Amino acid sequence: LTTAIKRERLLILTVLNHPWLLREHHEEFATIIFESGELDKLRCEIIDVSLRESDLEHKSLYAHLLKTGYGKALEVIFKQGEFRAEWFAWPDAAPQDVAQGWYHVVNRYRRVSDLEKDLKAAQLELAENMTEEVYARFLALKTELENAKGNEASIDGYGIASGKDKYS
Repeated sequence: LTTAIKRERLLILTVLNHPWLLREHHEEFATIIFESGELDKLRCEIIDVSLRESDLEHKSLYAHLLKTGYGKALEVIFKQGEFRAEWFAWPDAAPQDVAQGWYHVVNRYRRVSDLEKDLKAAQLELAENMTEEVYARFLALKTELENAKGNEASIDGYGIASGKDKYS
């Protein structure tokens, strides 16, 4: 299971629990290209439903997705213990914390995806042209990618509205 797929699951979990996010971040969610074909189909279905129902709620979205054959995918997403620490994605989080967590995960997802593409290109370049300069670029990208995969959202005030602090 790749880091990208874990983040894709987290993005979907967040939207499932907080479908109001799509009113403000519809285009952002619609333009993300998921690595997982199954999760991408689920994302597309969520987008379609949100276009038909302007005041989408958690229960109606979940019921629709179950009815249209996404039960197994939903089961996997909701039963992942790895997301317990990502409390902003769960129903009891305050909207401002949900929005900050969402923004953080989307930006990290895009950043990591871009760095992975750059690293692959650097690997190919290194295989064809093994110079100190190319190798240094490869190492710098590798380090930057490792740093970008961190999990902490360090935003002042993040979590306070939900009764948490940034160290919880």
